[in-house]
Amino acid sequence: MKKKLTYKEKLKAERLYKKKLIKKGNTLLKEVCLKQNGIRCELCNGTFKATAHHYYYRSDSPHLIYEPLNFITLCAKCHSRLHFRDPKIVEAQIVAKRGKIWLNKLTRKRKNAPQGTFKTTQWYEIQLKKLEQLLTKQ
Repeated sequence: MKKKLTYKEKLKAERLYKKKLIKKGNTLLKEVCLKQNGIRCELCNGTFKATAHHYYYRSDSPHLIYEPLNFITLCAKCHSRLHFRDPKIVEAQIVAKRGKIWLNKLTRKRKNAPQGTFKTTQWYEIQLKKLEQLLTKQ
């Protein structure tokens, strides 16, 4: 016979499961970003420590964390420039490369944030499923 979990134990199990989903999601988003954008920096074409970056930061637009339009591949040098030296210049370069249509589409998605709480376990599961589907396409 299975032991019935206490409320506290259920909450702890839920938090651990959500942590696991987030970790898997972060791995998948990097894979999707590099698959759709390539392993070269979108700005300088370099490959040194190419990484996935969010155009709209996760803290400002958490509902876009797993949105492929929001992923940008940047090398360590350009990523550093973006965060610490010339953010406005680098952002302008990204928009120049990607185009106004891309920016407008992404901005519309940003403005259409879900109401209320959305970062539930179910939300993460749906987002991961979408990322996995993108990886298996082609």
